Amino acid sequence: MQRISCRWSAAENLAVNKSLLAIAGLGLGGCVLLSVLMKQVVAIDAEQRQLPFLPALQARFGAQLDGALRVKEESTDGATRWLVNARVRDGVDAVRLAPAIGAELWLHAGRAGSAASEARIVLRCEDGSPAVSLVVPRPGPGRAASVPPLPPR
Repeated sequence: MQRISCRWSAAENLAVNKSLLAIAGLGLGGCVLLSVLMKQVVAIDAEQRQLPFLPALQARFGAQLDGALRVKEESTDGATRWLVNARVRDGVDAVRLAPAIGAELWLHAGRAGSAASEARIVLRCEDGSPAVSLVVPRPGPGRAASVPPLPPR
């Protein structure tokens, strides 16, 4: 009778170890990537929870914008202001769109009880022309924020 050995050769054992290391490396890389993406999702979600009117602004001006409208509140030297960044699509007049975004922002921010004193709207154009930057002051008690009509497409 011939005896059969259940032991693997050293070459087979080495190949199994390499494949296990490759699988572990891919799994670890996937975990790190998933962690980074989840941090970004949580940051965006937290930003939207702080600004309940952001979806309304996005719905109103989304057709003229290329991508998401970014709104954040920043405080410098005791003064609070809104900072709005967006990229407009080709063919959209950014000079006419900026005051409309500012007026709509103040309409919603006033309802939310914001303490900001001004809003800075920065619109970048897809065609590479210079960015449009506009500072929209907070409407006073005598003058309500009037929302101008949307620019034609």
